[in-house]
Order: sequence, then structure tokens, then C-alpha cells
Amino acid sequence: MRVLLIGDSIRLGYQADVARLLQGTAEVVGPAENCRATLDILDHFDRWVTELLEPGAVVHLNAGLHDLRRLEGPGTDPHVAVSAYEQSLRRIVEAVLADEQCARLVLATTTPVDDVRHAAGRCSNRHDADVQRYNERLHAVARATSVEVHDLNAVIRSDPMRYLSEDGVHLTQAGNLAAARSVAAVVGWPPESAATR
Repeated sequence: MRVLLIGDSIRLGYQADVARLLQGTAEVVGPAENCRATLDILDHFDRWVTELLEPGAVVHLNAGLHDLRRLEGPGTDPHVAVSAYEQSLRRIVEAVLADEQCARLVLATTTPVDDVRHAAGRCSNRHDADVQRYNERLHAVARATSVEVHDLNAVIRSDPMRYLSEDGVHLTQAGNLAAARSVAAVVGWPPESAATR
């Protein structure tokens, strides 16, 4: 079985651990690049998705943190408006489902943002309220297309001080492992094996 992981730097952080956990069960692949926002995934769909699929593949998609970031400071609009995010996410879902090589598609909710720590880092502006708004649209797309949702947000939100790094967005080593265990369980790794890995 092939598992295709699509997503931004959060995905890049946990992919190696997912591959280790699924070793002997599934081949885990994903683009070498940070896939950034949903519009970027659409722009690179052939290279990042189509070319990496094979018959019976499971696709796990995690995109949102680049869509909702506000580049110019407080009060500015997100990089991709929430309505446009919903539309582009639906286009991605429909394109993946239309590929006969995809056996299953899973949409991961966007992971949380620690507003205080993120603001202190003075990098691009992200807000946890936006994460929740964008995740609501993700759920709407999932309902409309009958696609499974993986609540990765809840996994990280269960212990944000341990799982979120100092920038309030990226995952710590413990966060990457927690995310990887959850992703692996969702895409086919038996959950009861978690304690032994």
C-alpha cells in the first residue's frame, strides 16, 4: 500500500515518523517541497499528487496554515480568503477522488496556533480563531464530498505547551511524534500498536 502525504511544513515535520511507524505495512511518500497553500497544491497538482499516486493509494491532505496567514500585519486579510480556501480545497478533493488510483482520501484539520507565542516571534501573522474558521470550511467540504476527516487539530490541542514549538505554529519533536502516530493510525496503522512504537 502507498500512503501519499500532502501538506505544508507541518507535514514535512511528521512524515519521516509516519514512514517509520508504517515500515513494512505501507510505503509513505510525499513531495520534497513544502506544499504551502491550497492554491499552490492546485498549481502543482500533477507533480505533487498525480505522479506520486499508484493503484490503491491512500491520500492524507493537510493544508490551511499558509492559506490563513496574514502577511502584512494585524488587520490584514488572509493570504487566501476563507471562501476561496473552501473552493480550492473542494477542487483538490474532487481532483483526487477523480483519480482511479486513489482508494481513499483523508482531510486533516489544520493544527492550532498559540497566539501569544506566535505574535512574540514577529513572523507572518496567524491566529487560532482563523484556524477554527478554516477548519469549519474543511468540515463543510468533507460533508459535501463524503470524505473522511482526521482531527489533527485536536491531537495537538490536547497538549499545546508540549506539542507546539516556540513560534506557536510548528511542532516540537514530541508534537511531530504525536501527529505521526495519529496520522499512521488513521491511514492504516493499528492503533493498539501505538505503545510499542
